[in-house]
Amino acid sequence: MSFCWFAFFHCVSGRPEEDRDSLVTLLGPVVEAVTGLSRALVHCCTVADDPFLKDDEPPHLVLQCYFDSDADLKRALGPESPILALQDPERFPMLAHASVTHQAMAVHRFETPSARQAPESHATYLVGYEGPAEDADEWLDHYLATHAQHMTQLPRVREVEVYTPCECPTALSWPQTRFMQRNKVVFDSPMALTGALHSPIRARMREDFLTFPPYRGRVTHHPMMSDIVYSAALP
Repeated sequence: MSFCWFAFFHCVSGRPEEDRDSLVTLLGPVVEAVTGLSRALVHCCTVADDPFLKDDEPPHLVLQCYFDSDADLKRALGPESPILALQDPERFPMLAHASVTHQAMAVHRFETPSARQAPESHATYLVGYEGPAEDADEWLDHYLATHAQHMTQLPRVREVEVYTPCECPTALSWPQTRFMQRNKVVFDSPMALTGALHSPIRARMREDFLTFPPYRGRVTHHPMMSDIVYSAALP
């Protein structure tokens, strides 16, 4: 099993969706210096049409870092981590006044019929379930066995991942969130994402949503433009 770390930035100075290239240039050297990192992405808020939902106040910026082991994850969030530099307002003035939360999670990947490497810049739909569920095991079993399988059938979907919480000590001063689950579906473009959200498969997912085991808390849905800022698999 692999792991990932999310950092969610609200109220970033400027307009990150218009400054994606600058953010990639700014954040790239920081994440590249993280020992044990396998991949990192920068997600900036964008627009896609969802016929069922429209969430307000999306995060302006999300940083997602992947690790092949929990030891690598713990080291990346420890007191010697380059990631701590992101809290330096002089080095990163764009982030100085942002409201930031973060969470470490285990990654569950699913094969898709249209699987292939998405473009270096691509569209992502980030979904989060705050929880809690009345029975966490029942909730996850249902989601992985049913809802995630529907997600893999969305037209032109390239990647499907579901994330579950994991315990990880951190030297970061930002508050940690503990959503009971998050997931991500990846498409080549916002147009492809919008098409999938209007598909019969998405309608079937809404029907399945009504059969979920009992839970409470917010459910968030955020379309993002995503850029790969580091990949150990690339030369």
